[in-house]
Amino acid sequence: MTFLLLSFIFIYFCTLLGVSLFTYTVFWYEACNSDHCDYLRQISKDRVGRWLARAIIGNLISQNLVVLFFPLCFWRRLWDPEPDPTCPNPPVLLVHGLFHNASAWVIFRWVLRRYGFRNTYAFSYNCFNTNFSALLQRLDREVNSLADLFPGQRIALVGHSMGGLLAKAYVEDSRHHDKISALVTLGTPHQGSKLAALGVNSLVRSLIFKGELVRELQRRAEPSPAPKLSIYSPIDNLVLPNDSLQAAGPGWSSLESSPLSHIAMLHHRRLAVLVAEYLRVRARQK
Repeated sequence: MTFLLLSFIFIYFCTLLGVSLFTYTVFWYEACNSDHCDYLRQISKDRVGRWLARAIIGNLISQNLVVLFFPLCFWRRLWDPEPDPTCPNPPVLLVHGLFHNASAWVIFRWVLRRYGFRNTYAFSYNCFNTNFSALLQRLDREVNSLADLFPGQRIALVGHSMGGLLAKAYVEDSRHHDKISALVTLGTPHQGSKLAALGVNSLVRSLIFKGELVRELQRRAEPSPAPKLSIYSPIDNLVLPNDSLQAAGPGWSSLESSPLSHIAMLHHRRLAVLVAEYLRVRARQK
């Protein structure tokens, strides 16, 4: 029994390490074949190797946190709390990325509530046997449900990875302009990602860099009056090339975070604080 347990632990950590090393190897290859490598050397003051080592370690820690937090997705009241109509801040809806669930937002939910966003909810979805359009329709139903709970208030959206792309597509639909107060995306593949070519299903593969889905979303996009912030890491290991992380268009602002892996953005408290402060400032400007 002890041998089996040790074998499982060894295989588990080797798998996580292998994923981290593989994705950062592809990241480095992509960076070296573009101007991004020189940019990294400049902003890191020639400490790119140290940045990458720390990112790989951070990615390992975050992967373990994903596993540790996973059961929290079944704690319904954590992600669907009783509405507080006295809260002065707008309701917030958190949208996770591929193959994750509501538990992705443990840190962000804690920080947002500390900053006074007591009506913080999470939209959770299954990535299998579905497509981007169907998920958009589900997101619409979720936003409408919150709008019914908080009449007269607009919803703030925060999305990570593909969740940010879903939120962006939703906000840039003119039918929803009057529902949204602000949008923040984290590590979102606004132009898709080359790594999507390795996807295990059609939903993942639809996110290929500058693919049909991305082009269709760009054609349909109608500028929203809501403020929009795209936060990205200079060493994101899952969205390649790195330029794909930056959103462009009316009303968009971009912010480069500290060097973090794609998943580690979800577990970085200072990044969560930055998002909470951004939403609070925008709420006061209304």
